[in-house]
Amino acid sequence: MFRQEIANGVVRVVMCNPPVNAISRQWGEQLFSLLEDLQERDDWQVMVIASDQKVFSAGGDIKQYAGRINDENAGKLLAAEAAYFQELFLRIASMPQISIAEIAGVAAGGGLELALACDLRVAAETTKLGLPEVGIGLLPAGGGTQRMAGLVGPGTAMRLIGGGEMIDGHHALRIGLVEWAFPAPDVPGRTREIAARLAAQPPEALRAAKACIAAAKDPHADGYAVELTYPEILMKSAATRARIKDFLAARKPGRSADSLLTD
Repeated sequence: MFRQEIANGVVRVVMCNPPVNAISRQWGEQLFSLLEDLQERDDWQVMVIASDQKVFSAGGDIKQYAGRINDENAGKLLAAEAAYFQELFLRIASMPQISIAEIAGVAAGGGLELALACDLRVAAETTKLGLPEVGIGLLPAGGGTQRMAGLVGPGTAMRLIGGGEMIDGHHALRIGLVEWAFPAPDVPGRTREIAARLAAQPPEALRAAKACIAAAKDPHADGYAVELTYPEILMKSAATRARIKDFLAARKPGRSADSLLTD
C-alpha cells in the first residue's frame, strides 16, 4: 500500500493502493509502521506524501461500514474508528520533521484529512478537494473539522464541510487550504523543489520553527515563551554556529567572523 524513497534529506512516501488509495484499518497499520520505522532514522528531515494513482485518496470505503448500520453499537464502533485515525494523523502532525502532501489528484474525506495533517500542501490547480461526509449524515471525524477550521477559519470551514463542497486547487490556494497550486503536470517537480529547499535548512532550526508555530496554535501554550527556549539550544549547535560565521563573513568583507562570533 506504500513505498518509500529517501534521498538528500527527503523521504517520499507514495500511496499505492489502487484504484483510489482507499483508507482502511489495514492501510492505517501499514502507515503507522512506516512512520515508526522512519523515526528511527536520522537521514531525512522532510517527508512528502504522494500517490501513484489518479487520485491522492478518495478517503475511507463506506462499504466497510455497511454491515454495521443496524448494529446498536454502530455509533461507538464508528467513533472508535475515528479515534484511530485521529491518532494516526496526529502522529504525522506532531512529527518534529516537516511533512508535505503532494495532491496531484482528488483528495476527499479521509484523504483530505491526511493532507490536512501535513504541515504543507501542494495541489494541482484543477484537482478537487473536500470533506463530503455530512452529505451522508456523518462527519469528517478524523480531525477534519478541527484542522479545516484552523486553516480557513470557522465560517469557511462550515461552508465547505456543511455544504459538502468540493473545490479545486486554485480555489483552495485562495482560501489558505493549500500553500501552493500548480498545473497538474508540474506538481511532482515543484513539490520536489519545495522539499529540497526545506531539507537544505539546518535541521535543528527547522524543527524549532515547527515547534514554535505549533505553540502559536495551542491555546494552552505561551508561544513567546516557547520561542525563548530555543536560542540557547540552537547556539550550542556546531552547524548553527558555522552557518552564522559564514553568513557574517560573506557580508563583512575584510572582517573576521571570529571577531563577531567567537568560539
